[in-house]
Order: sequence, then C-alpha cells, then structure tokens
Amino acid sequence: MHQFDLQQDWSTIKNVFRRSRRAGLHYAFSTINQDGTPNVTPIGSLLLNSNKPRGFYFDVYNHMLGLNLERNPNVAILAVDSRKHYWISSALKGKFKTPPALRLIGSVDSPRPVTQSEKQIWLKEMTFIRRLGKKRFIKQLNTVRDIHFSRVDVMNIGSLTR
Repeated sequence: MHQFDLQQDWSTIKNVFRRSRRAGLHYAFSTINQDGTPNVTPIGSLLLNSNKPRGFYFDVYNHMLGLNLERNPNVAILAVDSRKHYWISSALKGKFKTPPALRLIGSVDSPRPVTQSEKQIWLKEMTFIRRLGKKRFIKQLNTVRDIHFSRVDVMNIGSLTR
C-alpha cells in the first residue's frame, strides 16, 4: 500500500477514521508520561476538519492526557477499521482495498472554550449519544483542544497491506 500525503489523501484519511470510530467508538491517543513511559488514552470525540489536516476533540475525562500534553504537545493517534466484514472480505480477496489502520502524528494546542457550533457538529456525528440522552453528555463539553497534523503513517498489517 502506498504512503499517504496529508493534503492529497485527506478525504481517504477521514474515511478510515470515520469507519474506525463507528466500529470501535474511539481512537487511541498516545502521549509520553513525565517519567518517559507511554500513555494511551481512548478518545471518542475527535472530529477531523473537512478539508485541512486538522481536528479537535473535547477535553473531558482525560486528566493524564492533558498533563502530558502540557509538557509535550506531540501526539500520535491510531485509528483501526475493525469491522469484521471488512477484515473477512479482505482476507478472502487477499488484500485490503483501503488501509485497515492509520496513525496521525501532530501537535495539540492548549484547551479553549468550545463553541456552540462545535457542540452541534459533535452531536450530529455521534447519533448514539442522542439516543442515550444528550443533556447528560453535552453539559460536560466545555473545552476542546485543536490538533494540527504533520504526518500520516499507513500501518502495515502483513501481506494484505503490501
């Protein structure tokens, strides 16, 4: 599978990330703890910009992630399209049609107040939240962090991705 370019392949990158969230409800955010050990945090609120390699996520329920980002704003975000049908059909065909996993590398800004339009975009994307009762979730969505991506890595998963 070829390397991806952030600008040219942004639409495909967003599609892989969207399928990943639908299948697993979160992405894996990786940062470095103060002692140098890795820290991985599941984040389900990442929303990618429609046409630029940027995004934002809601800064809630992730205390250690926030502390790590204040020391070092660099982050790696892994998205895996884990739909069973996709993996089975790809195995039968002998290759993945699209990347099964991508890693975005970037830097995260300090927290800022969320806008009303960002809350609405998130609620539109997260349809299952509406079914669970959005009032419980939306009152906790007060801050977001912007992310600026600098690189994308296509994850090699054996002979099906070559």
